[in-house]
Amino acid sequence: MLDKAISEFRKAIFMYPNFAEARSNHGLVYMKKGVFDEAIIECEKAVTLDPTLATAFFNLGCTYSAKGMTDKAITLYKKVLALNSNHFGSYINLGHNYLKLNRYKEAINVYKRAIEINPDDIEPHYGLGYAYMKARMFDEALIEFKKVISMKHDDVDAHYNLGLTYVEKGDRESAFKEYESLRSFKSKKHEQALFEKLFPEEKESLNNSAKPALLEVFVCLLFGILCALKARNLKKSIPTCVLWFFMGGFILGSK
Repeated sequence: MLDKAISEFRKAIFMYPNFAEARSNHGLVYMKKGVFDEAIIECEKAVTLDPTLATAFFNLGCTYSAKGMTDKAITLYKKVLALNSNHFGSYINLGHNYLKLNRYKEAINVYKRAIEINPDDIEPHYGLGYAYMKARMFDEALIEFKKVISMKHDDVDAHYNLGLTYVEKGDRESAFKEYESLRSFKSKKHEQALFEKLFPEEKESLNNSAKPALLEVFVCLLFGILCALKARNLKKSIPTCVLWFFMGGFILGSK
């Protein structure tokens, strides 16, 4: 589908080479395909043709962000907002890029502005909650994550970060409730991550107990191999080797 779109935009640009919107959208398709250099070329041509075309600056910003060029992306999103102060997507993406740079206060400000524009959208509430959490403004973070969950009750990222915020506040009881929610949603990745935050001593204990168990297994396996190498009668040595291999497996299983 993306290749077909690229082909159609090429035709339009061939017929109308100064059609800025066509070049901007052509760049957007290249970006979605992961061909970032071509996307930048097309979007830069678009903003040269029409310096007031906010979508071209936005698409260019998205491309630089996807390439990991965060500072460049931030500059371009600000240009969009200079042209259109209510551009919702630019506030969202600014927030995301500020988070990448650990600029939490600036992220908070732009997410708040996005919420003013569209209070019913989940994304700025989640972003704001995350920025508050990273800024250690835990009470504010709890409010935002709860808003996200009220909009989408099975949002595992929100439940995880709500639980993590409770852990940071020292409220293990409330954090455990979020852990139970993650278990009910069968989100193993989030469930395990929150469990390790809730019970770091259990993780350490498991890691420590696993080391001697693996060592014992290794010794058993090594002894079995040595039996085979030293035995003059291979047929008679096989039962001994098998016994030691099973003992190693039994030790590992019992741990």
